[in-house]
Amino acid sequence: MPRRRSPRHLTCAEREEICRGTAAGETARQVARRLGRSPSTVSRKIPERRPRPIPRSTSRYRGLERSRRP
Repeated sequence: MPRRRSPRHLTCAEREEICRGTAAGETARQVARRLGRSPSTVSRKIPERRPRPIPRSTSRYRGLERSRRP
């Protein structure tokens, strides 16, 4: 017997819809309304798909800056 997920958790299809909606320029509220979910639930999943900027204070960045030639 397959395990059933709690209705509180997003399904894979809902996660894909969030990805498609944000790629199409929709806001979290618009996607949430379409899925019948809370906007906070959808907005929590949006940052997972965004690339995270590398902080400039990291040692790797400082090393790259030092290695550049004029």
